[in-house]
Amino acid sequence: PTDFPFSIRPLDVNPEDWCLSFELSVNSAPGVLLTKAVQTLNNLGKSYSLELLVQKIKEDTEADQVTKSIIINQLEKAQSWGIFSEQGTPLKDLVSSGQVTVLDMSPYATMPSGWAIKALVVGLISRNLFNQRLLARKTEEFKTLDAAMHYFTKKTEEKMAEPLVWLVLDEAHELLPK
Repeated sequence: PTDFPFSIRPLDVNPEDWCLSFELSVNSAPGVLLTKAVQTLNNLGKSYSLELLVQKIKEDTEADQVTKSIIINQLEKAQSWGIFSEQGTPLKDLVSSGQVTVLDMSPYATMPSGWAIKALVVGLISRNLFNQRLLARKTEEFKTLDAAMHYFTKKTEEKMAEPLVWLVLDEAHELLPK
């Protein structure tokens, strides 16, 4: 049972993350093709579906058919993971002050590429939380300095705009072959 389903927008996944998830070198022919297609769609600044990314791969005139097939196969596999959506789950729905959020990654444990899925999800969420908090911290520091410079004329805000986040990972280990 869940409170609500979780999904990621393909727009939020950068080319390096895709290549890492698919175990591709970014400098290989498939890695270059995937990077080019993802960057093209990401530069539009609008959310898109995995189907559109597949279409972009098919339309590429410079790549050979084998390279296209490798990437299309990987993207179709990613569609079967069930974690990608054009809308995605906003980070604000996952994190709020005074709330504990649990993301259950156990359904992916037995799926093909289960560790890649878990690594991608945890990595994206962690990076987004870090970036969001970093920007909020810069704003808080500016407000503190501004208030100190205008000690008698300005009030200071006591409440943080973005909450501090503690990220706890349970069973975040992979058994390595001996």
